[in-house]
Amino acid sequence: MHHRTGQVFPRWPAATVAAALLLACHLGDQRDARACPQTGEFGNYGCAVVEGAVVGARGQPLGGVAPGPSADGGQFDTPFHYTDASGRFELRLTRYVPAPSDSASVWIHANVLPTPPEVVSTIHDSALVRLLIAPIGHLPDTAHVSIVLQVP
Repeated sequence: MHHRTGQVFPRWPAATVAAALLLACHLGDQRDARACPQTGEFGNYGCAVVEGAVVGARGQPLGGVAPGPSADGGQFDTPFHYTDASGRFELRLTRYVPAPSDSASVWIHANVLPTPPEVVSTIHDSALVRLLIAPIGHLPDTAHVSIVLQVP
């Protein structure tokens, strides 16, 4: 009786096989960077995006203004960004508190501090925005807002 002792598949080093498997897993798990990520040790409950513009009384863009959320009941983070030279901004809000609804109303505020030597109070305004909260791993909708500050 005669037995064959040939190999059909070449022997690959274990490290090569492991690297190929990891690469295949990574390629199959590419996610859109705009999707709501899971964050931090305690996680979160989704996200939303607000974009818009801050302009003056004559419609002029106001750069260097820091718009942000307020009066949200403490359910969102408070990202800090300035408007660009064209007055535009984008805020990604992450919800850190569980809520019974996949939507929320948030005031987006903006203010301008007067430049010295003026002795005038801060110019402030806000707009109410209704947000649809996207679950983790999904793309958030974008809410749009325009804030007009009474800056001459």
